[in-house]
Amino acid sequence: MRQNKCFALLECECVALTSKRCLGKCAFYKTVEQHKAELETAFARIAALPFPLQRYIADQHYSGRYPWIPRPPRKGRFPASTYHLQEDSR
Repeated sequence: MRQNKCFALLECECVALTSKRCLGKCAFYKTVEQHKAELETAFARIAALPFPLQRYIADQHYSGRYPWIPRPPRKGRFPASTYHLQEDSR
């Protein structure tokens, strides 16, 4: 069933609509992949705007956060692939 693949279904409830029941014929239906691609496109457009406008969007829609700006990894939380361990040359 296609409704099981919708990005807005969370534990059998729709989080995109005010009606919590999914009837399977929704104009908002998107797969998770489609939703991610649309977010990436939207974030790229926002990132191209002047910073004062980005700040306004962040304040109005994202509680002051800037999700379109990639954050560097936190100190001490680098993925294992970033560590280049050298063998002891003894």
